[in-house]
Amino acid sequence: MTKNEKWQSLDGVWDFAFTEKGLEELDIKNINFDTASSVPGCFDTLPEYYNFRGTGIYRRTVVCGGLVRLFSGGVTLRGAVYFDGALIGNLEHPLTPEEMIFDAGERKEHTLIIAVENIFHEENSSMFHQYYDYYGFGGICREVTLEELPSCHMERISVVPLSYETGEVKVTVYFGGLLPENGVISIQFDTEEKEEKFSFSGEKFETVRKVPCHKVWSPETPFMHNVKIAIDGQEKKISFGIRVLSWKDGKLSINDKELKLIGYNRHDSHPQFGYAVPLTLAASDLHQIKSQGCNFIRGCHYPQSHGFLELCDRMGMLVWDETLAWGNKEEHLADPLFRQRQKEAARLMVRDSINHPSVIMWGFLNECASHTLPGYELISQLRQTILEEDTSRPITFASSRGTQELCLDLVDIVSYNAYPGWYLGINEARPFHLVASTFDELLAFAEEKGSGNKPFIISEVGCAAIIGERNGERWSEDYQSELLSEVVKYTLNNKKVTGLAIWQFCNSRTYAATSGIIVRPRALNNKGVVDEYRRPKLAYYTIKNMLKK
Repeated sequence: MTKNEKWQSLDGVWDFAFTEKGLEELDIKNINFDTASSVPGCFDTLPEYYNFRGTGIYRRTVVCGGLVRLFSGGVTLRGAVYFDGALIGNLEHPLTPEEMIFDAGERKEHTLIIAVENIFHEENSSMFHQYYDYYGFGGICREVTLEELPSCHMERISVVPLSYETGEVKVTVYFGGLLPENGVISIQFDTEEKEEKFSFSGEKFETVRKVPCHKVWSPETPFMHNVKIAIDGQEKKISFGIRVLSWKDGKLSINDKELKLIGYNRHDSHPQFGYAVPLTLAASDLHQIKSQGCNFIRGCHYPQSHGFLELCDRMGMLVWDETLAWGNKEEHLADPLFRQRQKEAARLMVRDSINHPSVIMWGFLNECASHTLPGYELISQLRQTILEEDTSRPITFASSRGTQELCLDLVDIVSYNAYPGWYLGINEARPFHLVASTFDELLAFAEEKGSGNKPFIISEVGCAAIIGERNGERWSEDYQSELLSEVVKYTLNNKKVTGLAIWQFCNSRTYAATSGIIVRPRALNNKGVVDEYRRPKLAYYTIKNMLKK
């Protein structure tokens, strides 16, 4: 959180126009802004533009001057930023936090335009392909802020806990602009009466401090500390939690207490809001999940928003945060520009989310071609990219490659997506016995490949149900309930399984057909234990009863 009178939120009502042209075809000086829209928001959930592919153009005036930082919490699928008619830069990473620092000139009223395109690009380097199995909404999906900066400014801050017993943390501050030879920085924790002052020079300041009278963050006691950091002309307040993770001997622990993760994959998805899920709805989702007895969210398949992670911090919910991807093929993974963009996205995600104690692991490349050499090469590069930013959390990715997987040596946690009883066992009326045999086989394979000493997570498993259907057949609530009860029972009773992320919490919009093979009735992925309006299905109550025993 920034404490600065020159910081402003740009959320609210913007002028709006829509065209079916792409970003490259726009004549930004000749746009007829004939209506208004909201930021955050997805323009293709609005009745007038429902299901349209094209470019939404958002405009508003801002008062600022000098060096400024424009922050975007996430757009889809691509964006371009114009300031007083001049192109400032592009937003190339869907649903990923990005920022631009530029000279705004004289302090006065200026015109800011953000154009956002939801047109699919099918070249190998594209970050979002047409048949990703979640809908490609278009719009400024998350918050936008603007900050006027001093000549020397703090670019970012990380607070990494080193010991939950002593309260020791490592504070790192990165600077930009005109760097002084002898700058002064002050640091004050919420438990201190006075600030401490230090001299700094260069692009980075780092110190290890003990937080006095510290309290530990855990899922049961999610206590948040604050630190105020200031230099001449700029002050920031960072929230953080003191907790330490470890992953060894097949166990994932927090503050030396072994974790058993039970929860859901969750999309930011709603029929009326698309990806721009209001914070009140996100809070309701988390309360609904936690009331079941769950403690874990896999943020599929893109970085989670500031507001959502802050809710998880305050509620003690544990999060797997991952970059945007889905089912990328070998030719995508080998493409140099795709690799560059994925590494950029991983770096942006870690830098943006590092101070959230709820985030306990980093992930990327959901269900990619990790059984190929290009997959191995890119996963190795992504691992290194993340380790350059943060070594305090384990790294994983969700594999769908079964016993063909090549990359188990590159992860700290082995994670598998599998659908026994749904895509497997389609010729049996009651194939629920496949749950145990499928995951037993994957555990044995990990052991065989030398990764048996790593924590093991079932990162996706589930089946679809249409709310109201209670006939015991596939697509019914009772079939889903019985299958997921087997999954939860297997997870709770198997000491080798560290965690479970059921696919999925709520129905989410996708396409009626994915890659021409998988049929999605109602153009929804119907595997939610609640429907798209958060109405519980039978499985929701079954799981709640099992976890509350």
